[in-house]
Amino acid sequence: PVKPSDVKRRVTQASGTVKLSPIGPQRVWHVHSEEDGTLVRDGAVGDMVAWVVEHEGKVVMSKNANASLRYKYSSSLPQRFWLVDIKSYSLTLSNVASFAPSSSGANLTPSTALRIAQKEGRRI
Repeated sequence: PVKPSDVKRRVTQASGTVKLSPIGPQRVWHVHSEEDGTLVRDGAVGDMVAWVVEHEGKVVMSKNANASLRYKYSSSLPQRFWLVDIKSYSLTLSNVASFAPSSSGANLTPSTALRIAQKEGRRI
């Protein structure tokens, strides 16, 4: 029998959420972020996977992840990220994780800090 953790998933994006649908047995990777915003995956160099990064409900980056287990996209933007199959870029192969920059705003440009503060309803 196939365990839920061994299920390949297809990703569709609707209203800023990622929906996963099982479509067959497949290895599932685990991703997380470090405090500085570095994206980290398990597995091995050579795995046929790619990063997908989403910001404000839109996919803003997809990048081959088979050459490294770590990738630094941005430490100043809140983001969600996951791994997809490198051949189709449509099969989600990992958990969906998030990164939120520190509240200190030390790495933010003034315009980005202002935009984030306005979105959160704060005044600067």
